[in-house]
Amino acid sequence: YAKDTITAFTYRCRKPPHKEWVLQDFPIANIIYNQTGYISEELRPGYRKFFHNYLPEKKTVRLINPFLGLRNKLEIYRQLITRETVSSFLPETAACDSPGDIFYFLQKYKAVYLKPVVSSLAMGVYKISADSRGYVLEYHPSRAEKARRDFRDKIELQEALGPVLTAKPYLVQQPLELIRFENRPVDFRAHLIKNGLGKWSVLIIKARIGPDGGIVTGPGWGGYRSLAEDALGRIFSHEETTEIMQNIQEAVLMIAREIDEVHARPFGELGFDIAVDVHKKIWMIEVNPKPNWNLPPGADIKKMQKKMAEHLLAYCRYLLNLSAYSSATGLPD
Repeated sequence: YAKDTITAFTYRCRKPPHKEWVLQDFPIANIIYNQTGYISEELRPGYRKFFHNYLPEKKTVRLINPFLGLRNKLEIYRQLITRETVSSFLPETAACDSPGDIFYFLQKYKAVYLKPVVSSLAMGVYKISADSRGYVLEYHPSRAEKARRDFRDKIELQEALGPVLTAKPYLVQQPLELIRFENRPVDFRAHLIKNGLGKWSVLIIKARIGPDGGIVTGPGWGGYRSLAEDALGRIFSHEETTEIMQNIQEAVLMIAREIDEVHARPFGELGFDIAVDVHKKIWMIEVNPKPNWNLPPGADIKKMQKKMAEHLLAYCRYLLNLSAYSSATGLPD
């Protein structure tokens, strides 16, 4: 910290086969891309010291993809619902301050999703439905099983949800009738990156297929990933698949541009969880500033990794006003 240097690897490519990574000391970069996801207790003091104490004092350093502003699902909903161009993509969402908020959504929609305000990987998600016999609570107690509990009245349901609602802040969200494949819910992750012109582009759209009868999607819950085109092609015609893919791309690009408008700090990469309902309407469930790079079978991994690296490095050059390249990526092949 005293010398404003950092230890890092640099790649040296001499005449083949002499290629190696060399450890050296460098000045602190002017652009720092924060791809940090989960931070262990052991590493958190160092993380806080660097990102919360050291970096704010360095006026020449710009941080790409800060956590602040996009971790809170309720906050981002409130920011985007006022933006006319994208509000139609957002399912109704509200803070769950009391059980009354749950019953309001149940009265309006006959079902409701209960989600932590801050979470990832679909942890802590519940679906509550009303039927003629009372109420049904569905959730995944572990990544290998799904549970269902039935309640005769509001009092029983409130008692069951009491420990959940007092443990952490929750929100309530409008349920969506997702498209399904073999009774498995299907949604999508659109992975966006910025290029050397400072513009958003879609890297890939992945389908996430959930478990049989599940309320969440993804391989972590007994489901699997696939290319979006492949998943849609099992449900819709070729023409419908093409139309839906185009609609998803247009939606996420519009939402990403709106996020840029409401946030002062730059984002170079975003992941959008997108739903397509049975009427083929596009919905944005949530946005992730640290989307994982897991690719589905059939994806060209090397091509995607190369495109990701090229775009992000070119975007850093764009931020430094060093862009002297004419290509969209900003880097030569």
